[in-house]
Amino acid sequence: MSLKSLLAGAAVAMTLASAPAMAETVAEILVRNPDLSTFVSAIEAAGLTEQIETAQTITVFAPTNEAFKALPPGVFDALQADKAKLKDVVLYHFVEGEVPSEKLKGSALSIAALNGKPLKDVIGDAAVVEADKRASNGVVHVIDTVLLTRE
Repeated sequence: MSLKSLLAGAAVAMTLASAPAMAETVAEILVRNPDLSTFVSAIEAAGLTEQIETAQTITVFAPTNEAFKALPPGVFDALQADKAKLKDVVLYHFVEGEVPSEKLKGSALSIAALNGKPLKDVIGDAAVVEADKRASNGVVHVIDTVLLTRE
């Protein structure tokens, strides 16, 4: 091996070592957080895993396990029994594009969730527990309330 090849290899190794780590995807952030395991299970039960894993740029308002426990009695069981409604509720937590927390302030915000329904004043009564968890394909906001669509 020539010195030139050795130096070139060392330069590549140093460049790779100093490169920033690839950011996690939205799906990886959700799965890695044990406080979001019920939401992850709901995504899986609704048959949305692949859609979320392959999404280009999305924002998710991810309810905590405690948020699911705070639902009125029977609501989550009813959702689990009706895959179409569960899918609708899960998709209500996802928005196309990146919506950082600074865009959530104010009452004029109106965007559409992935289920096609408008999210007016996106989080309503929900409080953001953790904001702006950046992902390679979007952003995650952890919230303390399950967002339910209004019929």
